[in-house]
Amino acid sequence: MMKSVHRRISFIVVQFLIGIFLCSALLVGCDTGNTLILSESDEIFGKNVYFNDEKCSYTSDDENVYITCGPLAQIESDTEPLVYNAFIEDIETVYDGDTIQDVLVLLHKFNRPQTENLSLWPGVQRYTDGIYSLTDIRIRGIDAPELTWSQIPASLPQEKRQRIYNRGVAARDFLRNLIEKSSVEGALQAIEIRNPDFGTWAGRIVADVFCYHEGKKINVAEALIEAHHAVAYDGGTKTFDWGAEVLDFDDVVEEKE
Repeated sequence: MMKSVHRRISFIVVQFLIGIFLCSALLVGCDTGNTLILSESDEIFGKNVYFNDEKCSYTSDDENVYITCGPLAQIESDTEPLVYNAFIEDIETVYDGDTIQDVLVLLHKFNRPQTENLSLWPGVQRYTDGIYSLTDIRIRGIDAPELTWSQIPASLPQEKRQRIYNRGVAARDFLRNLIEKSSVEGALQAIEIRNPDFGTWAGRIVADVFCYHEGKKINVAEALIEAHHAVAYDGGTKTFDWGAEVLDFDDVVEEKE
């Protein structure tokens, strides 16, 4: 009986020390009862620690330490698509009709706001509400007209190059308008990023992008195609003639890699 009591006391002490360690060493918030309040996973002693933001209990197995409260809602199936909230500080960073530069993607959300913003590493920012990655996003599945003169073939007649440029500006402005009106969880100029992957160009991510207008979810790629500011594209040779006097969207050829 005495050994059982000792084991129980030891278990409570371990719980308390783990709570103190995580709150201090990992700089995470705890309430007055030393309850962990993070909502994502972290690594400690080479093990993944999962927790949520209510009063928690402690369990462990050979691979993981779990500080949990109710169901482990933060642990998602590997088959679920990766979804990230993101926002754009300056709408001018919407570079063209299919590329958004300097997107801040939320990687880790704080349950208790931090007091200041910090630059932790080039491209990694700590804001008061979480840890963000700063990256460029290429919208998956579309191609929009170029609006950088150096990327419009100089061999084309000037009037054709001008038409490409003008249509590129129109596509960019359409995308800016979509994002400027988008709101996700109260954040303005906010978007949702799904299924991110590395792009061909270094430092650029290819992803599905969604906006929300008054709660309505908008697939950005589909919106651009429907407005004739982009065509479907899945890599390979670009065949659509953005410089034509009249655009023929019924004759879009989609070349795949």
